[in-house]
Amino acid sequence: FYLSQLKQSFKDLKLALTAYNLGPTALKSRMEEQEPIPFDYARKVLSVHRIYKNQYSQMQKSMQA
Repeated sequence: FYLSQLKQSFKDLKLALTAYNLGPTALKSRMEEQEPIPFDYARKVLSVHRIYKNQYSQMQKSMQA
């Protein structure tokens, strides 16, 4: 629920994940000050999500065969 609120607020999943990790106020402040945004956490989460999604897809295919 919280992540979906952040996604709605920031209109971007990568930014929402960064806000989840960094805090929405800190992220907004960095954006306003045009400071670098640390996307490391978001990249890791999205990478793991991709891995699980691929594994699930392969599992589904093998069950259909």
